[in-house]
Amino acid sequence: MNTTEFTARPTEYSGVVFRSKCEAIFARNLDLRKFSQWEYEPFGGSEWAPDFWAILPKKTGRGFFSVFIEYKPASVTDTYKTELRERFLKLIPEPNPHAMFLCCGSPYNSTRESFMLGENGWKDIEDRLRILRCLEEAKTFRFDLK
Repeated sequence: MNTTEFTARPTEYSGVVFRSKCEAIFARNLDLRKFSQWEYEPFGGSEWAPDFWAILPKKTGRGFFSVFIEYKPASVTDTYKTELRERFLKLIPEPNPHAMFLCCGSPYNSTRESFMLGENGWKDIEDRLRILRCLEEAKTFRFDLK
C-alpha cells in the first residue's frame, strides 16, 4: 500500500505559533465561529493536554460556557476516543465546570465530526453545534502575510 507521510509545519496566527497549519486553521475557525476567547495549549508543559480552551457563547445569547477542545484533522478510532476520555478525566477530574469536545475534520475535505464527552462517553454533536462549520472559510486566510 502506498501512503503519503506529511510533516506538520509550524504556522503563526493571531500572535500564536501552532504546531501545524491545520491547528492554525482551526483557531481561525474558532474566531469565525465567534468564540469570544480561546487559548492554544492551555496547560503548557503538561505531559498531555487538550489543544484548546475556549469560551463559547450560549445559543440563547445569554451567557457563555467554557470548553476544552482536542482537535484532529482526521477521523479517530473508538480506541483513541476511549484513551482520550481517560486523559481528559485524569487532567480535569469530575465534576468539572468545563465541557470537553473532540473535533475531527480536515480543512481540505468535507469530513466533519464533533463529539462532547458525557457520562456515557462521547456523544456526536456536529449536527447541533457545527463547531467546524467555518473550516472552509478559515483555510483561505493568508497565514503567510503579517
